[in-house]
Order: sequence, then structure tokens, then C-alpha cells
Amino acid sequence: MNKVLNKVEDNKIRTLVKFTYDGENKRHIAFITKSKKSWIGCREGQKKKKKIVVPNKQLVNLIQDNVLYKAELIPMVSNNGFIAIDLEVAKFPATIETTIRPDRYKVEVKFGNKVIIYDPQKGRQESRKLLPKVMELLKSRIDIEDKESVIEEFYNAANMVLYYYIEYKNSLQ
Repeated sequence: MNKVLNKVEDNKIRTLVKFTYDGENKRHIAFITKSKKSWIGCREGQKKKKKIVVPNKQLVNLIQDNVLYKAELIPMVSNNGFIAIDLEVAKFPATIETTIRPDRYKVEVKFGNKVIIYDPQKGRQESRKLLPKVMELLKSRIDIEDKESVIEEFYNAANMVLYYYIEYKNSLQ
């Protein structure tokens, strides 16, 4: 699919959408709204004027809930919404930030609008405090570009942070 989003070409629209499962109609749906000259994905509950997006039959079984997709859409014959004819998971480059100070020990993996944090010092949830849980969370993500190298870099940074945090704790005793 062409990388240019929000481009209208031969009645096709390219934009980002996130599908959710509609239990009442037993199908995945998404919504888009017109913003100036382009169409953008939106939530069903937003008060903006919006149109529904449904996947074509070949894509129905491939869709995962709450995953952002690059979508190619065509208008429905009834003009009530759009049909997704091509979907690709939107993947984002990740950056890793490491903080090592006596008052703070953490590693942050940032990609898209998401941040996954490993914080052995002040993490309250297991998914932040325990390295295996954070690793499990990173491995489960399908929206990270070059995921294997990101995981490797994160693992090295997290072990360094853990080492210095343990050294700091031991120095206080």
C-alpha cells in the first residue's frame, strides 16, 4: 500500500483506523471523520459527523481489536460509509531512553503514542517493575518497527539500570 496517507486517488482514501468489535452486529467496525481536506480515524463516541468503516470479506478474520491500521478505503454504494479493501498494521520506530540517577532508575521505550516503562525502583505494577513482564509486553506488540533489535537494546539498557539500582541500594546499607 502506498505510504502516503489521507490521499484520495480513484475514489480510494488512505488513512489510519482502529477497529473494534461490535457485538450487536457481530463484526469489526471503525469510524472516520472529515477534517478539512482529509479523512481521519475517530472514535464512535465522538460528537463529530462521522462515517462507518467495515472491512471487506477477505480481511474480516485478520483484524485485531484496538490495533492501528493503515487502511485503503472505498466508498460504499449507498454512500453511508466506507469499505476497507487493504489493511496494514501501522508500525512505529521506537526510541529508548535510560535514566540512571540516585532518585530515578528507569528505561522508557517510546513508539507512536505509546510508552512502555521499566522501573525497578518505583514501579508499582509487575508490568513496570519486573523485567520479564516488561519483556513479555514488548514481545506481544505488533506495532513496533524492527522489534527484535528494539527488544535487544531495551534488554541491555534494562540490565544496566538494574545493575546500577542494585549497586545504589547496596551502598546505602
